[in-house]
Amino acid sequence: MDFGPLVAGIVCILGGISIIVAIVFHWDWYMNHPKVRWVYKMLGETGAPVFHVVCGLVFVIMGVLMIGWFIFEVMDFMASG
Repeated sequence: MDFGPLVAGIVCILGGISIIVAIVFHWDWYMNHPKVRWVYKMLGETGAPVFHVVCGLVFVIMGVLMIGWFIFEVMDFMASG
């Protein structure tokens, strides 16, 4: 049985949640990253947090879908005997 989708799903969910929490609480280690500063420079103070929250939500949704696919595969594997 391949546990890759399960692990990738968990990593995506944790990554997405950490992005959202880092933006909401303005964590210095995240806000001072050059790529984040570039996004703030391009999108402004209102657009950049929205962009990051949307990216975080996309990661969370991808992770949930991966875990759902893994559960579907496990159920199919168990049903086939």
